[in-house]
Amino acid sequence: MHEIIDDNIINENVELDLVQASGTKRFLNYIIDRAIAFGITMGIAIFLPTEIINYFAENSFADKICTFIFYGIIMGLIEGFTRGNSVGKLLTGTLAINEDGSTITFAQGMQRGFCRIIPFEPFSAFGDPSYPWHDKLTGTYVIDKEFSNY
Repeated sequence: MHEIIDDNIINENVELDLVQASGTKRFLNYIIDRAIAFGITMGIAIFLPTEIINYFAENSFADKICTFIFYGIIMGLIEGFTRGNSVGKLLTGTLAINEDGSTITFAQGMQRGFCRIIPFEPFSAFGDPSYPWHDKLTGTYVIDKEFSNY
């Protein structure tokens, strides 16, 4: 007989040793993920009418606001669908999880993405280990899979 285990439930007999990702790895995640989000945004922009492209070219404030919103949506969708991963996290061996060690939900991935829209949110990541607002506000944090028994 096969037992089905929900990956959101932690086996109480196993003690987790979770190590937060370093500030350096978090910064690399940010750089890589911003580049990926920029590429996706440019891919979408190819299909926009010229009038819309010209509007954003002439209005830098609207361009900045839309860039922040798109970044939040893209990151939310990526982390939501992959349950805590992004391209940056895959490349650096890190993973976003709940504070209790369980896998994040799609909703939490979206919440993490939308928290990234908060002005000056990237500055909240300074420190080592890094614990930015998109972690604090969603009850999640990023672990280093190399040093954790996850």
